[in-house]
Amino acid sequence: MGKLREPRFSRRHIDNCRFRSRKDINCNCPIWVDYMVDGQRLRKSTGLNSFEEARDYFAAGPIPIEREEIDEIAVAKAILAIDSFRQAETEDFVYFISSGTSNYSVVKIGVSCNVKIRLADLQASTASQLVVRRIFRGGYELEKTLHKLLEAFNKRGEWFRLSPTLKAVIQRSKAMGLVMEIGNKK
Repeated sequence: MGKLREPRFSRRHIDNCRFRSRKDINCNCPIWVDYMVDGQRLRKSTGLNSFEEARDYFAAGPIPIEREEIDEIAVAKAILAIDSFRQAETEDFVYFISSGTSNYSVVKIGVSCNVKIRLADLQASTASQLVVRRIFRGGYELEKTLHKLLEAFNKRGEWFRLSPTLKAVIQRSKAMGLVMEIGNKK
């Protein structure tokens, strides 16, 4: 196995938890572990709610690194949902926004009637250059559907980890011609 950094354990609070900070530990939210193996930083859920059990579990050996598979059912349902709104009579658009780097790791899935203004609003609160990755016709119903289909990859709020499944939705939606260009809307 290579060089292993001492693991750090923290809680990842669920949406209805009254706590928000990783320093808040007096709840039953899942325990996550942050560690390094061969220079690769890994953050994984232990699937446990007790720090003691999580430490014991991890002491038996690091959580195995598994190659994440694409959830083809979630991809197909997301593409169908996007396609179903293609001809919708709505002024709203669902957008996928991420940092401008080629190795971006999170994507914001949101809704706006003016994506350019929304991008500018988000840009004002971050040091990273943000880029619109995809825009689809649709409103809050499509956004809610995509959030539900991709909830396994949710980081917080409307931000999602760029999993192989989310990458597949981004790539296949373009291949199927479901993507709108930023110049085609407000």
